[in-house]
Amino acid sequence: DLKGFVEEPGYYLQTKNAKSWQALDNLLLTQGWVNYDWQADKQHPAFAAENEFEVKGQVRNLFGGSVKVSHVTLLSKSPLFIRDTVTNKEGYFTFSHFPVIDTPAFIIKAVNRHDKSFNIGVVIDDIKPLVFSMPPGPTIQPWYVSNDTALFNSAKNNRMRAELKYIDPNSHLLKEVKITAKKIIKDSQNLNGPGNADLVLDEKDMEMAGKENWLDLFSHEIKGFHTGRLNYYFIEDRPVLFIVDGLMLNSKILSVYGYRTLQDFINNMEYYLKSHNAEDIKGVEVMVSSKYNGDYHRRYVPMAPLIFAFIEITTRSGRGPDFTVNTPGVYLYKPLPLSLPKEFYKPKYTVNDTTKHLPDLRSTIDWEPNVITDKSGNAIISFYEADKPGTYTVIIEGSDGNGNLGYKSMQIVVRRKTTINKQKNDIK
Repeated sequence: DLKGFVEEPGYYLQTKNAKSWQALDNLLLTQGWVNYDWQADKQHPAFAAENEFEVKGQVRNLFGGSVKVSHVTLLSKSPLFIRDTVTNKEGYFTFSHFPVIDTPAFIIKAVNRHDKSFNIGVVIDDIKPLVFSMPPGPTIQPWYVSNDTALFNSAKNNRMRAELKYIDPNSHLLKEVKITAKKIIKDSQNLNGPGNADLVLDEKDMEMAGKENWLDLFSHEIKGFHTGRLNYYFIEDRPVLFIVDGLMLNSKILSVYGYRTLQDFINNMEYYLKSHNAEDIKGVEVMVSSKYNGDYHRRYVPMAPLIFAFIEITTRSGRGPDFTVNTPGVYLYKPLPLSLPKEFYKPKYTVNDTTKHLPDLRSTIDWEPNVITDKSGNAIISFYEADKPGTYTVIIEGSDGNGNLGYKSMQIVVRRKTTINKQKNDIK
């Protein structure tokens, strides 16, 4: 969390060295210094405390003004439910009391007093996640990375545990079989057939991209996509022609805006690619090699002397290069997934004959996120060791009611392995 570059950070964590702990205190007082600019009126905070998950937004007209008494509907497909409400006099609306949803996705639609979406837009109050950048400084091996084989042994054990999870101890493990399949874009008008392309981005890829515009999506996901000569778009050394639901976007822009100047054409192309989001797309198929772009050349540019690359875009509406930025009055909202508390897995040994159980090769044995001490400051936790004997590291961190922090690291050495009953360890 420190802003500056720290040389040899392991030096500051030597518990038995008083000088290093004093140096750590000085380090945190300088590089770790922070200040909070508290607002003057503490009784009326700018942001209210959030007690539950809510969807908030505003309905606006074409000129940015609020639309009061607008009927707003929220639809969730998984799980399936519908909510509706009416905006207040400032055009704001709120949906609350949602059921538990792992990865929420809502379709929000607003209409005016005449039950029409004309001149209606939905704006959601959403906070963009922070973008973290790596601090400056040389790339060095962290002090806590061990040079021995412990890390490799842990990875090997995890792999063995995954392979043996559903296998009877007396069975025979077959070699790995890899199954390959094509990504199929539903309703695609790919001339080679859906999925037959040098690169295919399906609906899952579009969901990951979210509200990223088309131009940024192509730049990130299509290798070699860039702006080349005269600010035209290229994949490697081939100019790109965009096909949207079977219609060529390049010629559509020419017919709509007219051929005034080459720069006007390029500007209109850029505006179109930036004004549409990945959420509007079912899939993208890229044809660069002669194996896939031959039919495209014969249909769209049969007399062209150049060799083009083609990007086939399948939209959700299927209307081709529709020049409206979004469907009026409709907003697809995908908030951050909800993080629900989960319990750390602990194996249960309820019988004496442990030979029926699979080998326990876990590297992380136990995690207790909420240990509460009694009035004397004592607490006891219990855990079963793994099947492989060795040295276990225990790290305990906590705080008291006054905010004072505590840290303790210790080791437990397991010298023997029981065959009938698992050894149970208690930590006080």
